[in-house]
Amino acid sequence: MTLPTMELILQVDEPHSDPEQLDQSLRLLQQELTALDIQQVTFYSSGDRPVGAKGVDPVLVGALLLVLAPPVLTKILEFLHAWALRREGRVIKVKLQTEKDTSIELEIPSSLSEADIKKWVDLAQSSLSHAVKNSKNTWKK
Repeated sequence: MTLPTMELILQVDEPHSDPEQLDQSLRLLQQELTALDIQQVTFYSSGDRPVGAKGVDPVLVGALLLVLAPPVLTKILEFLHAWALRREGRVIKVKLQTEKDTSIELEIPSSLSEADIKKWVDLAQSSLSHAVKNSKNTWKK
């Protein structure tokens, strides 16, 4: 039996960085996350652009998409918290899409406590369990 996966979107904000510095930070973060127990780490793109629209480089936006198994969520959030501490003012926004129209979000500033991380992980895992249960019920019908 394979474990369900979850997708996290990470948005990195470094108020004192220019786009080139943010790009460099994001690429370093991607490399470090790749070394962890994550199934996939890619630059996030919000989808197709309208015809004729000029594209925005997802790296400049500062976003990554992570695909991972729920058991590693706590480890990843603790890593992201430690990574946010490396630069003053750095904030990481984490978004988990739990169902079609439902998502939960967490901001990881340097002041985030371990208790806050645990609460968010519990909420994320509960939401994921609910979504898996609903999808099983859908398949039974």
